[in-house]
Amino acid sequence: MHQPSAYRQTYQPAPALRLPRWLLSLWYWF
Repeated sequence: MHQPSAYRQTYQPAPALRLPRWLLSLWYWF
């Protein structure tokens, strides 16, 4: 139970990355 939680936290280095993928794509395009 603790392992998956820690793995999830490691997968999210920054809160800004929480944005959807399409949003990030738009940011790159603009």
